[in-house]
Amino acid sequence: MPGSNPIDFFKYVSAFLALLFLMACVTIAKAETLQDSDLRQVRFIPHWSPQAQFAGFYVARDKGFYSRRGIEVEILRGGPNNPASKALAEGRAEFASMFLGNGLILRSSGVPVVNIGQLVQRSALMLVAKKTNGILSLIDLDGRSVSIWPEFSAQPLAFFRCLNLNVDIVQQGYSLNLFQAARLSPMTSPSWPCSIMENPDQHPGYNDPGRRKEDS
Repeated sequence: MPGSNPIDFFKYVSAFLALLFLMACVTIAKAETLQDSDLRQVRFIPHWSPQAQFAGFYVARDKGFYSRRGIEVEILRGGPNNPASKALAEGRAEFASMFLGNGLILRSSGVPVVNIGQLVQRSALMLVAKKTNGILSLIDLDGRSVSIWPEFSAQPLAFFRCLNLNVDIVQQGYSLNLFQAARLSPMTSPSWPCSIMENPDQHPGYNDPGRRKEDS
């Protein structure tokens, strides 16, 4: 009998516990394998190209936060060349980040989007102009040109309509080249004296050595 000798008894107990541990490891590994194969594949597109403000989405993916909830997330590249709202409407992405105004426009146009999480409570957009072009107040924008990123246009367009401002809208790409060109040569490039941007003080194209705070 195993119990007749204390040493033999502990040997049998140790062997039994080791067997249980091995079985548990095999069971956990099998469960993880099944879990990986059963993950739902989804696509997420941010409203801009990869940068620091979207780091949380990438870190969550790499740390397995999504897979532990049963989904495998492919993060697509957003930006002016691949607007998030368009990708969502065309079914090229299941999830997207965008301004609330864009979501309301999609919803009103018949796209059944749902707001599943409001990450920010107020708009981060700012209207930036140059004093050197004679823009000291909002009324000075009347009859002038403003560069706007198309995906971020809902709020500024509504703003201009509310103030009855006749503004010429110029489409802006990834960079602020149009706005910079007007700043570097304000007399020869007066067509884009104003720009809509998100958090301009954090934008490398705006906060460069050639810009003085008192100029805008």
